[in-house]
Amino acid sequence: MKIKGPSRIFTPDQVKFIQEGFESLKFADLTFELNRTFGTEFKVSQIKDFVSNNRIRSTRGTFATKFTDEELEFLRVGYQTMGLKDLVERFNILFGKSRSYGSISTALCNRGITDPDRSVAKPLLTPEQDKFIRENYSNSTNDELTEELNRLYGTNFTTTQIHRFRHDRNIQAKRPVPMSANPVGHERIEKGFIMVRVESDHPRVARDPENKYVPKHLLVWEQAHGSVPKGHYVIFLDGNKMNCGLDNLRLVTGSENIRLQTNGFKDASAELKPSLLLLTKIDVKIRDKSGSGNRGVCATCKRPNVPRTSRTSECYRCYDRKRRGADPLTGIKL
Repeated sequence: MKIKGPSRIFTPDQVKFIQEGFESLKFADLTFELNRTFGTEFKVSQIKDFVSNNRIRSTRGTFATKFTDEELEFLRVGYQTMGLKDLVERFNILFGKSRSYGSISTALCNRGITDPDRSVAKPLLTPEQDKFIRENYSNSTNDELTEELNRLYGTNFTTTQIHRFRHDRNIQAKRPVPMSANPVGHERIEKGFIMVRVESDHPRVARDPENKYVPKHLLVWEQAHGSVPKGHYVIFLDGNKMNCGLDNLRLVTGSENIRLQTNGFKDASAELKPSLLLLTKIDVKIRDKSGSGNRGVCATCKRPNVPRTSRTSECYRCYDRKRRGADPLTGIKL
């Protein structure tokens, strides 16, 4: 055997003594006997390091945990009907022990107490027991439900098992609707809009289950024209968010909405708004068809294909010169 580590501090006789003594002695006893026999002063940590570095293994075995016949019979029967965690808990309660999860698992494995169907997840409850829980959970607590289930079917389920069973399958008691809950159709003001409470199965509620209130102007529009297309907005012609009449609502695209805000649609007079809306739609259509966007010929310097401001259709150089009070063509301050 090739010795690793600080073997220079051990003589060959001491190495042989450690190898033989480790078969029957613990580290503290082995260190004491080594120092007494050879007149040395080795520490326990030195012996541990030497044994670990050279992988010296003991064949004396470990102290096996002993189980009585009654305990083994309980494990053999209980393992077929309950999970290992519940089995350990019930074992310790019944026999007044403090066995660990690992010791019970090892005992089952060493004694061949296995369930051939463990590889396939077995349902905790039979279909009849499952049906009983689903029919009675709303009127009973977990303790009452477990007690009644065990009485009817002669089982020994714990409250924890029934609680986990309900939780995993989302079997929750329906809470009664509080008397203070607002009814469907209730209106409230939120961020300047009239919000209306709708049914839980409304399409807009499905997108955000936590919020059961929908803007009233969207409901009015959708009742008359169907759902609002993606990328479109419903605007108020008179700018009053409280006026949700159908004749005051118009459907516009995102580009049209931006152009209307830029052109001051909100502050325009009621006589000009229909014309401004129509001109904006035409302008956006022309831009979309030409594909020019905000690029084109500057209205002042006539440079082609330059970025332009959306308000004046000028290039940003001319627009900046005008803003500074200079000639847009020469840049000389006037």
